[in-house]
Amino acid sequence: MFVGLDNEDNPERGGIYRARMTSNRKLHTLVPLGAPVPGVPDATLAQFGEGLSYDGRYVAFWGAWGNQTRTITLVCPADGNQALIAYCLQQYPTGEITVQERVNQGIFVYDTVRKKLFMVAETGHDAYNEFLYWTYSGRPP
Repeated sequence: MFVGLDNEDNPERGGIYRARMTSNRKLHTLVPLGAPVPGVPDATLAQFGEGLSYDGRYVAFWGAWGNQTRTITLVCPADGNQALIAYCLQQYPTGEITVQERVNQGIFVYDTVRKKLFMVAETGHDAYNEFLYWTYSGRPP
């Protein structure tokens, strides 16, 4: 079970795939980019997270859709790896980095037996405005 994308930053092709570990391996697409978002008319999945949870039947994952974004401000770390802190401050002298993230996000479950996709949580409802944890994680040279 894995996520495969042509371009992680701006994917145009890819999805969530499964391949059984047998001598006759075949790749199966479970949820492709562009799959309809359950319960959201005229919306299709445009982004997947790398992390999957799989129990042998159900696959849980983060996904996003739509073009609406919001700005998130990351702050260079104040403690920890000194080379990382110095590199962050060298790249971003104010100590702040702004990134854009999609507003429409959800936690999804795909049932591999019924071959059906469900959305179990969605931003914009209840207390959820974000499902990702944001932090600066650049890599010093």
